[in-house]
Amino acid sequence: MCRGHEGSDVRHSWNVLLAMVAVAGCERTRVTPPMYLEDLHALPTPVGIDVSFVLLDRNREPTVMMFGAGVIRIEDIPDTSDAVTREEFRARALSPGDSAAARAAGTLDSTWLLYNARMFISRDHFTRERRATASGERIIEVCWMGVYPYRHFLRKPRRPDGVVRVALVTMDGRHVMTAHQRVVWPPEAFAEEVGRKVSDRFGDK
Repeated sequence: MCRGHEGSDVRHSWNVLLAMVAVAGCERTRVTPPMYLEDLHALPTPVGIDVSFVLLDRNREPTVMMFGAGVIRIEDIPDTSDAVTREEFRARALSPGDSAAARAAGTLDSTWLLYNARMFISRDHFTRERRATASGERIIEVCWMGVYPYRHFLRKPRRPDGVVRVALVTMDGRHVMTAHQRVVWPPEAFAEEVGRKVSDRFGDK
């Protein structure tokens, strides 16, 4: 009888352990929909622009995105001018084809354009990093899009600085999150051969 009792205890303990693992797995895979794109980091490096950002849910808590799409646009536009309005850039992110949004996006001023491409995001783009937030330093999920090389630019910058703009469509397709950051080009951005035709126009991870 003792052996049977011990066997029952072992089975019970094993079932409890499996239940704990299942609950932990659910916690890790639970995702709250993102509503805000913040803390955009567009860091100039010797080879290109390293782009990352943080997504926040409706409670402004860090979250991730299982899949999504958007646009990255890099320009050497002056501080005193804004050739791309927020509405036009949102239209660009929401334009899957020949639609009213696509036609509106076609009016974007390309005078200052250095780079423009669609982004495709998955859970694999997110890594855990320690960053300073409004509530203090904490470990959060950061979406790292990789490095966008200067050699993929349409031309060399004409100015010493520029701006990186990102627009991302939420998973339900109803909301567009946007952010931008000004950057100062390093010497390598002016020395790199540009305009090369490449099959992958997205960031190099």
